Amino acid sequence: MRALSGTLRRQNRGESGGRPPLGAFASDLDRTLLAPGRGLPRSAYEALEAAKRLGLYVVVVSGREHSVLRKLVAELPAIDALVGENGAVVESPRGSVPVPFGRTAAARARRRLVGADVDGIETGEVVISAGIERRRELEKALRGVRVDLVENVNRVMVLPRGISKRSGLEQALRRLGAAHVPFAAVGDASNDLPLLRAARLSAAVANAEPMVRSSVHYVCRRRYSEGVREFVAGPVRDLLLGRAKPASAPTRSRR
Repeated sequence: MRALSGTLRRQNRGESGGRPPLGAFASDLDRTLLAPGRGLPRSAYEALEAAKRLGLYVVVVSGREHSVLRKLVAELPAIDALVGENGAVVESPRGSVPVPFGRTAAARARRRLVGADVDGIETGEVVISAGIERRRELEKALRGVRVDLVENVNRVMVLPRGISKRSGLEQALRRLGAAHVPFAAVGDASNDLPLLRAARLSAAVANAEPMVRSSVHYVCRRRYSEGVREFVAGPVRDLLLGRAKPASAPTRSRR
């Protein structure tokens, strides 16, 4: 398996000529690799290790604060880079000093929210979030500030305009020396859509939101990390080994 991994990595870095089908693999964390209220299972480890053995850079892309994200994935050695706060904080390569993006806009948003009557606000290094029921209050308080409101299940995140999981992954790959490589990605929620829509090959775990399931190339039969493992072992591996062509439009897996 090590020989296969080395061959694939050389091809993915362009040493064998031609455009590689994939160079990286990106996965969301919560409700994708990590089921609610549980620790990371063995299948999460196996999924990322399988992607690594296929010669892909492995990046975990999450809405979590960077410090929390780093702790949650500490036992997953296959990861090459981390993207936290929905793209606003990038640690690439893994172990390097994390780099924040959009701090000026985030600071302005924080100043605007001081004294505003918005309950339940949480802040990271860049991201600001509140319960989704507070969306209108945030919109009113932040009118004129260059930020986007991004929903994530039961929360709404305040992010500097242009920051997304896609932009965070692009920054991470650039710092790995792999700018513009095609990638595979898997997720579950609407804040994953910019990342999934930019992917050469995209998937939704079985527990994903309906909008996400209808927007990807492959819908996993299994939930959470078992779905991620299924995606890597099936469509990702098939594409890398020449058993399948890159999908040109979203399709559902056969059930």
